Amino acid sequence: MRVSAKTSRKKVLNVKRHSIVNNSQTLQNQTDVQNRHLEIEKDKYFALWAGIIFFMVIIMIGWFFKFRSNVMANVVQNSNGNGLTDMLVDFNNAFDKTLHPAKESTANPIPKQTEVLQQHLDEIKEKIELNKFLYTLNNELRDHSAVSE
Repeated sequence: MRVSAKTSRKKVLNVKRHSIVNNSQTLQNQTDVQNRHLEIEKDKYFALWAGIIFFMVIIMIGWFFKFRSNVMANVVQNSNGNGLTDMLVDFNNAFDKTLHPAKESTANPIPKQTEVLQQHLDEIKEKIELNKFLYTLNNELRDHSAVSE
């Protein structure tokens, strides 16, 4: 009996060792799966940003060439020979207009605009006079109806 107890004890220990090894292998497999899943997610994230950057670069290059061609077309259209000089003159004129707007408005009075403004002013004066008259008439009628009651 003693021999059988020792062998059964060895069998139990072997089974326990085997189960511990299987558990450690299972844990190792799970961590391997998790690590692989993280690597896949990192690759997806990298591919996402690589695609975004790629298409943004294509858009920026297209925008740059379109912008450059528009600017060049405007410079050629506006220049009679020396584009830089014309651009500087236009810039200086625009800058002078912003610095001295009062001189420009007094130097070039617009007769049509002043006539239109004068007509609007006359119409507003007539409306004010009419409102004054109606207000006084309304007050007189109110006073008259209060006295008659």
